[in-house]
Parts: sequence; structure tokens; C-alpha cells
Amino acid sequence: MFISIHRQALESAHVSSMLHHWIDLVFGYKQTGEESIKACNVFHPMTYFGVDVASEQDPVKRTALETMIKTYGQTPNRLFSSPHPQRARADIELLKKHERTIKVENGILANVTGLKWGNWCGSPTLSPPIMIMKKAFNSSAAVHVTSLSKTDCAVLPPNTRLVGNSLLSFDHDDRILRLKTGRTKINLLKPEVDDQIVCAEPISKSQFIIGFATGIIQIWNLETTKNKPCLFDGSFLVGHSDRIHAFAVCPEFSIIVSASEDGSAIIWDLNSRTYIRSLQGHPAGVNCVATASQTGEIVTICSKDHERHSQLRLWTINGQLVAACDAQSPVLCAKWTNAIEGRACNSVITGHVDGSIHFWSSIDLSHVRSLATTAASCISLVLSDSGGVLFTLGSDGLLSVWAQSENQRETRKPLVISFEKTT
Repeated sequence: MFISIHRQALESAHVSSMLHHWIDLVFGYKQTGEESIKACNVFHPMTYFGVDVASEQDPVKRTALETMIKTYGQTPNRLFSSPHPQRARADIELLKKHERTIKVENGILANVTGLKWGNWCGSPTLSPPIMIMKKAFNSSAAVHVTSLSKTDCAVLPPNTRLVGNSLLSFDHDDRILRLKTGRTKINLLKPEVDDQIVCAEPISKSQFIIGFATGIIQIWNLETTKNKPCLFDGSFLVGHSDRIHAFAVCPEFSIIVSASEDGSAIIWDLNSRTYIRSLQGHPAGVNCVATASQTGEIVTICSKDHERHSQLRLWTINGQLVAACDAQSPVLCAKWTNAIEGRACNSVITGHVDGSIHFWSSIDLSHVRSLATTAASCISLVLSDSGGVLFTLGSDGLLSVWAQSENQRETRKPLVISFEKTT
């Protein structure tokens, strides 16, 4: 919280417009000489850059110098000899416009003034999002929505994920993992006789992760040899004892979080493909997980009271439990908003069995907003890369597209790509 408050202050229009003066004082032409005297920016001579403490032979004087530096600090090396230019005026005006748009009366914390939610779709300080588009699909062939760009999305059939421009499919009757590119289908992997692939998630355009019914996890790279995609550099991750339900990939912090029926979530190092730590204490199997691209924070979701409710748990990237809360309607999907940290605060968005969508504070999981979609369950949701458009998919196959009325003129009609005929 301390960092969030100060990052928002440092990114404000006022500080941005004055930042060059601070640079002049600390690193620039007002650090030393006549200009520093005029600016009342003078310090003890022994604390300026260049003082060689080690050359002082007298141990008493050397100790005194070290104590002064430890007490007062040491001025950094001077980098500029002329006034530093102000931040571009267009950038400052853009920040001022953003601050005028975001109201502050709907405070994030009662004892903190000035923190802002941001300008993302569903922000509590903006008017409620409006539905700008609907599109119906065959409910049996449209179960997952994924973001493609700033405003576009793709609707995928069951047991599929997009890896680059290809469609990865799993959990067929023959249990084979397949990759479809255009009209070409290629068999990639067949599990052991007593196991099956139950979930998958892309990591990059040429890398993906798959989870098995036994709790085994595999990471694979894709490469094209003689115009044929094939797997290489596979890794087995072992830590769960039961079915894998979901993955959350966070390339910004090089972690993957897996959710399992065994009641735990595990954080894995994406670079070394090794175990980091487990998130324990869930009252039931963890069926959903999401990570924040800006902070690496994690939210895990498990069922409660015989699946009549859900429990949300918020964790730091280091595995410390921050908060927990209950949702009255079971949660089926979850995503984080993606506003730039320092300019806004984010939230967790959840889709529920009763068709509602809820927004939860990323600070303490307090409830901040709700949206009502249809009577059908919300089975998948995703925020566009820009954060300005929210896509929600119902169990009846209805895709709803939401945007802020304040930004509607700036938002072009989203392009929706369907893979519902691809199996």
C-alpha cells in the first residue's frame, strides 16, 4: 500500500510537471556552485560525491567522515550542467485530463486520500459500463473467450486454446493433444494409458503448459521442422496429487500458478521450470486462479459449503495471504484488470453461476461493483489489452461486450473471431 500511494503521487500531473526541478537539485546544475546557494541546496562539504574516506589516515577523522555519510547520506555524482527540460507538455496535459476524468469521492481506502481506481472498464469511479454489442454462438461450441488486441477477441470451442495462430485441442476420446493450423491437424502428444490432459494454457506463441488428471504438469516448446510443428524441450512439473483445474501465466514476473483439486495452488518459476512455493489452506479444491500482470499478485478461488458458494483468496507473489472473502454465487472464471500500476489501482473480476459479474478490490478483496448479464452462467471473461473493453461469455453461448460510456466514442466496434466450427 505504501508503494501504491507513492507511485500514484509520483505519476500525478503535478509531480510530473515539477520533476525537472528535482533533477536540477539532485543531479543537475543546482547541485553545486552558485546556483546551489541560490536554491538553498547546500550540505556539509564532506557529504558530496568525490570525498575519499579511505584516504584519510587519521582513524578518528575517518570514523567521523563515515558517520556523517551514514547520517546525512552522500550527494550523487552531478550529471547535468544546464537546466533539465520539463516533461513533454502533451504528456502532462494527458495526465491532467485523466485526473479530471477520474473522480476521487469513491475512495479506495477510508484513511487514504488521493488514490484513484483508474480508467478501466468497470472502474467504480466511472459510470456503470454499458453493453455495446451482443453476439450469439452455439452454446456447445463456444465456452472460452480470449483477448486478441486492444479491442478484439476470439471465441473458442471446448478444450481448446490459441497458441500463436494455431489452435491447441485436448481431451478428445483418443486423449491425443492436437494442433490445428489452417486445415492441417497434427498429433502432438498422447498421454500414458492411465492419464489424460484436462487443461492447457498458452505461455507464448511457441510455448504452452498442460495439466493432467493425475496432477502432473508439462511445459512444451513448439518448433517447425520441415514445415511440420513438433514438440521439444519438454519439462515435467511434479507437486500436485490430484487433477489440475487451471493455470495462470504471468510472463511479466516469469511465474505460472497451477490450481488443483488437492486444495492447493503452486507457484512455478517460468524460466527455470522449477517449484517455488505452495499456496495452502483452501477449504476445498482450487478451481480457478488469476495473476496480476502489474504486481504478480495472485487470486485463488475454491468452492465452499458443498459448492453453494465460493471463497476468494488474495496472495502476494511471495505467497503471503493478504485477504479472503466469500462470494454468495459460485465463481466460474476470474481475471485481473490491467491498469498501469502507479496511475491506477486494479481489481479482480469474477464471473458467476447466476450470470452476475463482480469486481473486487486488489487491496483487500472488498466488493466494489456488480454487473448483471443474463440468466445464463458467466463461464468465461476477459478484459481487452487496452483495459477499455470487457468480454463476457454465457453458458447459453451469448457473448456480451461492455465498455464505458465515457470512452465509447474512442472505442471502435470490436472484431470477434469464432472458432466454433473447429473441432
